[in-house]
Amino acid sequence: MEQRKTVVALQGVEKAYDGHQVVHGLDLEVQEGEFLTLLGPSGCGKTTILRMIAGFEHPGKGDIFLGGQRVNDVPPHKRDVHMVFQNYALFPHMTVAQNVAFGLKMKRLPKAVIETEVENALRLVKLESFAGRKPRQLSGGQQQRVALARALVNKPLVLLFDEPLNALDYRLRKEMQRELRHLQQTLKATFVFVTHDQEEALSMSDRVVVMREGRVEQTGTPRQVYEDPENLFVASFIGETNVLSGKVLEIPEPNKLKALVEGVVCVFSSKRRFSPGDSIKVLLRPEDLRVETLAAKPDTEGRFAGRIVEKNYKGATLDSVILLDSGVRLLASEFFDEEDEDFDYQLEERVSVGWVGTWEVVLPDAP
Repeated sequence: MEQRKTVVALQGVEKAYDGHQVVHGLDLEVQEGEFLTLLGPSGCGKTTILRMIAGFEHPGKGDIFLGGQRVNDVPPHKRDVHMVFQNYALFPHMTVAQNVAFGLKMKRLPKAVIETEVENALRLVKLESFAGRKPRQLSGGQQQRVALARALVNKPLVLLFDEPLNALDYRLRKEMQRELRHLQQTLKATFVFVTHDQEEALSMSDRVVVMREGRVEQTGTPRQVYEDPENLFVASFIGETNVLSGKVLEIPEPNKLKALVEGVVCVFSSKRRFSPGDSIKVLLRPEDLRVETLAAKPDTEGRFAGRIVEKNYKGATLDSVILLDSGVRLLASEFFDEEDEDFDYQLEERVSVGWVGTWEVVLPDAP
């Protein structure tokens, strides 16, 4: 498989504001044609990283490279990047076509070339019939498409997106996620995308960088960070998860461990090394849990017993909250099956909870 070229590289990058460190010794590479997402809670440093790549902020330490060239001292307008902002930043007095053409006019390209490029860019975002309108005559989603066309028309080395879909309603946001991903794959463009929305990151990205307090907690494909989180923060931040406490009893064989978890003896799979007596956290995703009535599953060995205290029908799934006998609450999300008479549990009904074998994640009991 041909190795892709590195188009963005950050080496030992740090940034502080008024003595407060917001980015700590960051090393990061973005490959040509990659959709990379910086994901994390507000204040974790992800937008600061984007602004440093764009040149709007300067690193206190470390180096930034674009296309192999060190750009620490290169001003924003001379960097081969384009940033798409959350507020679109369109010129209100210009038409859609004029907004898209602005960067090309600054490059003093021939009028015929500009017209052709603008037409092509608007066709890509399905706005060719809106060329003569002003931004105020457009919906939020249409304005976002104009901002995207203005970025694409300049064919930058990398496009930077600072939470661009936040202002859109849920349905339009989902639609724009699909369109952005389709455009990126069609054009084989390099996108660096910032969001705090886990579902958005998982559905759009080739690779996700999970951040906390200016540091990278984990980097990997969406599947890697969801199914094999490196620590409790990543597991808790990426989607819903149930966290149970336990203690290792013995290691019966390699990659297996027997533990006492919430008063129940269970056997788990784990590639991580543990020793008898170690405190652990067991992570079980809601969709991996399997709930049965105690009458149907009286044998509770390796399963947790409890009672249904809450249930929410969501069409495709039934979400149930189970209060275990140990006092811990579990969330189970099961695909709804109208033909299964035992599926629609009653409140306060006693149930037994298991999970899909080997899909658990076992971590050391550490922050």
